[in-house]
Amino acid sequence: MNQTPSPYDHGTRLEPKPWVKDGITGNDEPRPASADDYGRVDFDNDAGITECTVWAIPTEDGIMIRVNSMSEAPITMETEADRLAREAQVAKLYDQLEAVSIEAPDSITWNGEGEPVIFAPGHYILTSIDPEGDEFCVNLTYTGTNPYDDENAVPTGLTWHTLYREYDGHGSYQPLSSPRYAVPISEAETVVTAAKQWAAKISAKHTAYVHTAAPQQLVEVRVSGPSLS
Repeated sequence: MNQTPSPYDHGTRLEPKPWVKDGITGNDEPRPASADDYGRVDFDNDAGITECTVWAIPTEDGIMIRVNSMSEAPITMETEADRLAREAQVAKLYDQLEAVSIEAPDSITWNGEGEPVIFAPGHYILTSIDPEGDEFCVNLTYTGTNPYDDENAVPTGLTWHTLYREYDGHGSYQPLSSPRYAVPISEAETVVTAAKQWAAKISAKHTAYVHTAAPQQLVEVRVSGPSLS
């Protein structure tokens, strides 16, 4: 009977291999386990190669996690408290960016469901309703994980940039982009401040556009000719 491949087989999780089993350690040369062998766990990749060895030691100040890495890949430590704090920061950022558009409903629209993988300019997008269609775009960034493979992934940082269009003097507008700025999720207020400053400029530009736009003119058209009756 064929077994369904596990995340270990796909390489999306490292497989734990405890050093000690029934008081014995070592696969190639088994021996009685020493006190220092207990609690150590190798984590192997899908090729069976050990990436790191991890063990936990209780101390008077809490728990110490020790890691011996056999790989050059960086190691990121994440606790549940870290995750919950970042989740709260992302939720707050969403609400604050949406509030920016609510405060300027006549000039800005809000999209909180952007998907960059299908060519959206950001996860969160504020857009000017004027013909130029300027945009303020925010992307969520992740460390050490892919949100499309890891349903528990929580953003660790943000990038933001603006998209705008400039008239080229030849009858068309050229799309341009500002530099991308990056901050850790703990500094999300920086992004909110930038969004508010952008929104203020867009609102002022919209007001100027409305006041200078040529008023619509009604043209009366009369058709002469033989009666249709």
